[in-house]
Amino acid sequence: MADNSVPSPVAKTSPSKSFFVDMLTRDIELKDALLDLLDNCMDGVVRQRSSQSNPFTDKPFEGYHAHISIDKDIFLIEDNCGGIPLEVARNRAFAIGRSSAFKSTEADGATVGMYGIGMKRAIFKMGRNATVESWNDEHFLVTIDDNWLSDEEWKDLPIETEETEEFHLANEGTRIEVTKLRQEVSSKFGDDLFIEEFRKEVSRHYALIVEKGFEVSIGRPNEVQANEDVTHVRAEDFLLLDSGDDEDVVIKPIFYEGTVEGVKFEIFAGLTAPALDKEQIDKGIADTKSSYKVNKSGWTVACNDRIVVWRDRTIVTGWGTAGVPAYHNQFSPVAGLVLLYADDPNLLPLTTTKRGIDLSSKAYQMILDLMRTATKELTSFTNRYKNADSRGPIFEKARLQPLKSLQRERAAAVDAGKIKTLRKAGVQGTVERLVKYPEMKKTSTKKRVSYLAEKAEIKEVERFLGMEDADIKDIGRETFDRSLRDARSFDE
Repeated sequence: MADNSVPSPVAKTSPSKSFFVDMLTRDIELKDALLDLLDNCMDGVVRQRSSQSNPFTDKPFEGYHAHISIDKDIFLIEDNCGGIPLEVARNRAFAIGRSSAFKSTEADGATVGMYGIGMKRAIFKMGRNATVESWNDEHFLVTIDDNWLSDEEWKDLPIETEETEEFHLANEGTRIEVTKLRQEVSSKFGDDLFIEEFRKEVSRHYALIVEKGFEVSIGRPNEVQANEDVTHVRAEDFLLLDSGDDEDVVIKPIFYEGTVEGVKFEIFAGLTAPALDKEQIDKGIADTKSSYKVNKSGWTVACNDRIVVWRDRTIVTGWGTAGVPAYHNQFSPVAGLVLLYADDPNLLPLTTTKRGIDLSSKAYQMILDLMRTATKELTSFTNRYKNADSRGPIFEKARLQPLKSLQRERAAAVDAGKIKTLRKAGVQGTVERLVKYPEMKKTSTKKRVSYLAEKAEIKEVERFLGMEDADIKDIGRETFDRSLRDARSFDE
């Protein structure tokens, strides 16, 4: 018997490509989209570098680079960071989003690319035409053009493996070129100020990575091609005062180290400059004679070497919460650095933009408690210092030390048993050096007034004041108060 039934109608569920692309790029800033591309470069380096690299003496990223050319008609980023394996290109690199079947593994290394949309989102944010050339196990080229974007069908993109004149890479790496830029992007790329601000953003976000040897250059195409010095990104530094081996002087950084919820952490907190006295605080300025800078205050947080919070002075890093005072000028020498590492980037307390901290993260909340403890000790010291009767030479031997030196000192202190084990629920392998900064005698605003007088004369004063039965101290206080009132009324 023939089946004459009519097929049931279906409702289409495939997304509109134009809507999807617009939504994908709407909630991300242009600079953040560009930083996503640099993150991809670094993910490639991390997967390649040797796990035997010594973090204290080697520059594990030395020899790797990313060169970025920006102009009103083109964006180009080229790196030598290992490239994309052909199999990854076929199944994941150009798919929108990451399949749930894919899980980060230790083989991926300590990356941050957990969302799988960085490269595509950056391309769509900038323009309508792009070529992605990469060389890992095989050399290939993928083209995304206006025709593909305008076509509402989700067709697979062809992968070219036969080298033509469109291929440019001579070694392993990735090259992404975007043209037919959006009008607002073209306008920004044509502005020299945008390039300078983006270079500064990279110098902060990649401060730790550049310090480890990774080279980033950003500029106009001709400047980058000529390898002009002006294009090279310099790392923003992190320095804390340390008075060295003198046990009598305790201007030293506070250390914490441990693992919580699968996230390894290192915390360094201390002073970037001598504490301010009351006069300096009242004026709102730093001591101009000091050789130390006081404009580097606040907490910096890095996830897998990418700095996601920069010198923060808000509730995000504990200021103004749980007994920590809100930030003001008195605390300008106080600074801290938190380094978070995880082989599985999903464990890191990152927001979806990878440029902020997820405050709901259990791991971060536990680490935040340690940050608050350090901040309280440092701010309490500045309170004691500002009204100190004699500040003494406590800062004379203190010198600014870079992160690498601080890490060496912490490792040496651990080996020597000078750092105690911190017992904190939910935190494994934690050690701490919570420095107790010196107590200082507070400056008194009072002076003693005393004098001798004949007993008969005192009796006369007692009768005049009507205080015959009063204590002699109260008599003295009353005579002084009357004189003070007379003096103030005379001045008026």
